[in-house]
Amino acid sequence: MIVEKLVKKDAKDIAEFFTQNFADGWTEEMINSGFNLERLNAFGVKDNERIIGVITYSIAGDTADIEDVVVDKNYRRKGVATSLVNAVIESVKQKNATKLFLEVREKNQGAIAFYKTQNFVEINRRKNYYPDGENAIVMVKEF
Repeated sequence: MIVEKLVKKDAKDIAEFFTQNFADGWTEEMINSGFNLERLNAFGVKDNERIIGVITYSIAGDTADIEDVVVDKNYRRKGVATSLVNAVIESVKQKNATKLFLEVREKNQGAIAFYKTQNFVEINRRKNYYPDGENAIVMVKEF
C-alpha cells in the first residue's frame, strides 16, 4: 500500500472522493483555499489511480490536527486508515509537533475504537459540535 502526499492539483479528486464517501467532507473550494493558505496537508492512498483513502491535517506550532480520515467503504479494515494515520504521525513529528489532536463523532464507535488502537486518548467532549447536534469526542496522541 503506497501512501502519497496530495497537493493542490488533487483538490478536485479529493472533493469528489469526499462527496462520494463522507457527508462532512470539505468542498473543492475549501480544499483549494486550505492549500492556497498552506494550512491544509493531505495524504492519500490510490488503487489504479483512483483515491481509496484520504487524510487531511494541519500543523500549528508544536501541535497538529487531523481534520478528516476517509476510506472508501470497499477498502475499510484493510489497513488503509492505519497507513494514512502513520504517514501523518511521521510528517508531524518531522515538523516537531508534540501532540496530534482529532475530533470524532460520538456515535462513530468504529472510528473511536480504531483511534484507541493508534494510542489516541479521549480528553474532552464538545456538546452539539456537528451541524446535526451530535457531540464530538476530542482525542489526542502525544509524542
